[in-house]
This record gives sequence, structure tokens and C-alpha cells, in this order.
Amino acid sequence: MKSGLLGLGAKQQVPDVGQIDTFYNRNIKKAYAQLKVSEQQYSGKKPVIKVFLLYESMTNTQMIVGSLPEIFEQDSRCYIMTIDDLEMLLTTYKKDKSRFENVVKALVENKKGVNDYKSVLEVLNIYQAVGNMHFIGERDYFNKIAEKLKKELDTD
Repeated sequence: MKSGLLGLGAKQQVPDVGQIDTFYNRNIKKAYAQLKVSEQQYSGKKPVIKVFLLYESMTNTQMIVGSLPEIFEQDSRCYIMTIDDLEMLLTTYKKDKSRFENVVKALVENKKGVNDYKSVLEVLNIYQAVGNMHFIGERDYFNKIAEKLKKELDTD
């Protein structure tokens, strides 16, 4: 697993394409080369999944996948995963190992083609592993604010 952060200019409403290209070349392509070397040095019998972890809450990892077909269309076990995806995967492992094993098996057996690529989030959805997030309540700021306002308005 390798990780990286997009530059601020790449996250704007009108993103700096140069920063995105730099991120792809400097981070993803180099990370992929390192992951390939690690895979070649691995002497175990289990299949290897190569993951590039994004610390951003990015809902469209397909943009990255589509921009680097030389990696993601050629390597059926290479994925972009957000930190939220990783949290869901780890929570699934903690709460339901059988479901976790199904998710990992689906990632290992993912048959990637131009039209049938499945992202980590899509696989988590298929196996209903997104509902296992332990942090949903902690991050639901709207409901927290609404509950607080309700309590304050009821007491007056």
C-alpha cells in the first residue's frame, strides 16, 4: 500500500490540471513501480492486491483510474482506495470477518476491463459493507446540530 495527497490547486472547483498530472506522475506512477517491485519480491502463495491510498475524501476515484489506463487496465489487482474506504474495510474486518473475506476475494478476482472495472467502494457496496462504518454517527454533524437545536428549543 502506498499513499499520497493531492495538491490544493488540484482540489479547486476549476482544478489545476498541471498539479493533477504532477500528482499522477510523482505519486501514483512511482508508487505503482514500487508496489510492482514488492510484488515481485513476495514469495508467498496468496495473491497480491496493490493499493494506492488517498487521504482525501474523493468520491470519484474513477477519474484517476481512467487517466492512467496503462496501470489500471493492465493490472487487475491495482486499486485506488480513499481513507474512508479503508476505514470501512477495517471496520468490516472487525465486525464481520466472513463479509470482509468476501470483499477481499472480490477485489482479488476483479476482472477489469474498460467497462467492468469495480472500485473498492463499489465492491464494499455490493457486499453491504458500507453500513459497517463505526464512524457514521460521529461524522453526522447535521443530525448533531439538529438534535442540539431541538433540545434548546424544547427547553425554552
